[in-house]
This record gives sequence, C-alpha cells and structure tokens, in this order.
Amino acid sequence: MKKSHWSLYLKYGILAAIAYSLPVIVFIKLADYTSSWLLFSGCLLFLFFIALFLIQFNKRRNGNAATGTMLAAGLIATTTGVVISVLLSFILILIFVHGFLSQPVPDKVLHAEPSNVIKDKTEGLAFMIFMTATVGNFSAGSFVTILFPFSLRKDQTSGKLNGKQSEL
Repeated sequence: MKKSHWSLYLKYGILAAIAYSLPVIVFIKLADYTSSWLLFSGCLLFLFFIALFLIQFNKRRNGNAATGTMLAAGLIATTTGVVISVLLSFILILIFVHGFLSQPVPDKVLHAEPSNVIKDKTEGLAFMIFMTATVGNFSAGSFVTILFPFSLRKDQTSGKLNGKQSEL
C-alpha cells in the first residue's frame, strides 16, 4: 500500500503561500510599481519552501525517492501552494484595498506604473499580484521540482538502463 503524503503537500503548500504573501502585504501597502520586486522576492520564498518540501519528501523515502515520484509530488505541492497563494492574495486585496469589490475606483491604486501596464480598477495592482501568484509561483515551483529530483537521490546508479545507455 502506498503512503499518502497529502498532509505534507498541504503543509508545505500553505507554508509556501504564506511566505509568498508576506512581501505581497508590503507591496499592497506601498502600491508603487517600483516596488514590484517584492512580488518576485515572494516567488523566491515560494521556491525555497517547495525545495524544502522536496528535501523532506526525499528524506522520508530514505534518500532514494524515484525521480518520477518526486516530480509528481513536487508538482502537487506546487499546485497546492499556487491555489492557496491566489486565495490568500485575494483575501489580502480585500483587506488592504478598501472598495475593491464595491467601488468603481478603490482607495488604493498602483502608482508610478508605465503606460503599458494592463489597467484594471486598481491600475494594475491586482493584476500584478494575481499574475505573480499564479504564473510566478508555478514557474518557481516547477523549476525547483524539475531540478531537485535529479540531484537529491543518494544512489544515482539504481535506475534501469536500456542497451545503448549502458554502453555509455
């Protein structure tokens, strides 16, 4: 019977989403385009927690988790974290941007943005947050998910090789 790691996926997904949300709070409070680097630092924090998840997952398998299993586990944890980070971002926008759902123009909008930013009622503030919460976090989590399974295994020689690969 296979072990279920859903609690581990959920734990690290929540931790990664919370780590992403901390710089988002500061970005919303500043509401300045030149502070958009905070959103990407949140994606970097998200990446670190997915990396910690993969290390923990591999450790639970005695350091020899199968590559495909680690890829699948990393993508599940990443997807869980992305969904939770989008929900947390929406809640943070509702808390800190008064009138986001009710007023035509809320009290907080993005300032100093270039003219090519996609405009919404927050002048691009919500768009930037939701795009980094989805695309940025998924990219960061997928990057570390692809990188780590090949480097974390203790026994790199245990994979089965076909005839031509064994000659190399």
